[in-house]
This record gives sequence, structure tokens and C-alpha cells, in this order.
Amino acid sequence: PARRSRSRSRSPSPSPSPSLSLSLGLEPKPRAEAPTLSRSRSRTPQRRARTMAGQMIRPEDAPDVDVREDDQRRICRFGNMNEQLKELRSDIKGVKDAIERMDDASTELMMNDGDDVKVMIGDAFISFPEDDATEYIEKQQEKLQGELEDLEARETHLLEEMGTLKETLYSRFGTSINLEDK
Repeated sequence: PARRSRSRSRSPSPSPSPSLSLSLGLEPKPRAEAPTLSRSRSRTPQRRARTMAGQMIRPEDAPDVDVREDDQRRICRFGNMNEQLKELRSDIKGVKDAIERMDDASTELMMNDGDDVKVMIGDAFISFPEDDATEYIEKQQEKLQGELEDLEARETHLLEEMGTLKETLYSRFGTSINLEDK
């Protein structure tokens, strides 16, 4: 069998058409100019003002205090405690909602006419006699009440500790620090 030889001549590859390069995003994008700040206002101390809790404070009214390492630790600790407080309050709300649902279930059981009751445990419904279901709900309510008391005690302790830190930081920095939650 005879072989045909093909000549492989390379022709220059066609350049991509402008519409193709635009659709593929191959063309370089024009550089945006850097934004410039208008300096038309004078930078006098009277013009500069700090905002804290909606009040304007002039720099000469705010004490000039350096932030030391222990101050920074206190500020960070306060911020962490503030986040813990938010989580605690969310947990307290969840437990209160669960207690309310248990109260509603207890009320429904009282209106039941003695038939077996289906109780949802996890993702499954389990059939219980009315007395056992009532006992289960009472135990759950007691457990949730204990959890609620524990969470509220932790909240009280956290608020006391935050109050101490807040007092310390405000005495050191005065109005130049804002520790209030919005």
C-alpha cells in the first residue's frame, strides 16, 4: 500500500476577531484612574470632629490618651464578652420558645380524651399513653427551666464583668471610646 504524504505547511493562524476577543474578555481593560480626594475643606481642628453615640466631639474636648497593651487587652476582652452576651441572649430566647412549646403541648394533653398520643422525639413520632406523654413533657419542662436558669445566671455574671470593664475603660479613655451597643 502506498502512503500519501501530506505536506504540513503552517499558515499563520488568524488573529481572533475583535468580537471574539471581547466576548472572551481577552482585550486588556482600560485602567481606571485612582480616585482623588477633594481637599477643598480645611483640616483645622474645628472642622474635624469625632462622632460618638450621635454626638459631635471636638478633638480638644477628647482626652489625648495613649492605648497601652493592657488597655488593648481590656478592649478586646470587652468585645469578646459582648459577642458572648449576644449568643447567650439568642440561646435564652431559644430555650424560652421551647418552654412555651412544651406548655402548649401540656395544654393539648389536658384536652385529650385518653387516647394514645404521638410524641415527636428527634425526627420520629412515637406513640405513648397519655400519662407517659404527660410525664415526658413535665421532665422536659424541668430540664428546660434548669437550662434557662443557668443561662440567665451566666448572662448576669457576664453583664457584671462587662460593667466593671466598661467602668475601667471609660475612666481611662473618657468620651474617646464608645462601648455602647447600637
